Amino acid sequence: AMQKMWLDASLVIWRRSMMMGSGTMTAPEAMRMFSEKPLAMAEAMTRGSLALARGGDATGVARAAVRLLARKARSNERRLR
Repeated sequence: AMQKMWLDASLVIWRRSMMMGSGTMTAPEAMRMFSEKPLAMAEAMTRGSLALARGGDATGVARAAVRLLARKARSNERRLR
C-alpha cells in the first residue's frame, strides 16, 4: 500500500509539474494543490490519534493515518490522468 501511495504521489507531482511548465494548469487546480495538503494531514493525524486512543499499536496507528493519504493521492492521480 505504501509503495502504491508513493507511486501515485510521484505521478501527481509529475503531472502537476508538466501542467505548470506548459501553462495549462487551471486556477482551481493550483488552489487545490496548496489547499488539500493541510486538510489531508489534519484528518490523517486525527485518524492516527483515534487509532492510538483505541489502543492501536504503532503499525495500526500508522496504517490509520496513511490510509487516508493514500486514498487522496490515488484520487488525485486518477483525476489528473
